[in-house]
Amino acid sequence: MDFDPELVEIRRAATVVIVRDAPKLEVLLLRRNAGMVFAANKWVYPGGAVDAADESPSAHLHFKGLESAVTPLDLPFAEAAAHWVAAVRETIEEAGVTLTASPHRSWYDGENGSSWRDELNAGTATFADAAADTDTEFDASMIRYIGRFITPLGSPRRYDTRFFIAPMPDGQHPKPDRREAIDMDWLSPDEALDRATHGTLELVTPTIAILTRLAPYGTTAQAMAAANSSTAKHRLRLRAPGHGPGSIVFPSDHDYAEADDRAEDGYVRI
Repeated sequence: MDFDPELVEIRRAATVVIVRDAPKLEVLLLRRNAGMVFAANKWVYPGGAVDAADESPSAHLHFKGLESAVTPLDLPFAEAAAHWVAAVRETIEEAGVTLTASPHRSWYDGENGSSWRDELNAGTATFADAAADTDTEFDASMIRYIGRFITPLGSPRRYDTRFFIAPMPDGQHPKPDRREAIDMDWLSPDEALDRATHGTLELVTPTIAILTRLAPYGTTAQAMAAANSSTAKHRLRLRAPGHGPGSIVFPSDHDYAEADDRAEDGYVRI
């Protein structure tokens, strides 16, 4: 280890669980580049760090319903709203999906690409630039806050990540950026968890936790309704040895009291 774990900065981040009906509930997963420092080769949801520009009022004005949507984060408005901006921006950058209800209103067409997606990835444009140029309005209520996880001590990258869920927009087709995300798949929560159990799909604990909570729901409507109605924080713990779907326990599990509450700091609101 060539770094001091105690000195690793914890950065803010946002991640989006994109769901669709095909016909049963499926979740979009991206495989991270094996050369990445953080979560290399793991299958994750689209997401990334919150940038300073995401706190700009010029970015927030492209969302309706933002004032009420950010309430569960219990943060100052600009700081909370930045997570919604980052969630949308990172989904465009990594997955080529623009989380808007307008059919076919994508900043990336899946065929020839889009200068806005390229410029966002290159850091030569901001979310506010692209939203203003395309006259795009986002509905914050479509992107529901469902959890929070903080990377445990010991990782070379640590994030305080807010997790969201959103339906896949009609008429759009995700495509990985081929830099951070090199592959993608649509899987039902049960199928993803089964593959992880058998070692054919590498998942991190927050991904597993959310898949576990989504598994009982058969449709996007049911999953979104659960996200809309639940306010409880279901904080997870880990059984020894603390790896894979079978290691995660929630307060409703019989062995929750005996499980380790130090290895992971996170909760799910579903």
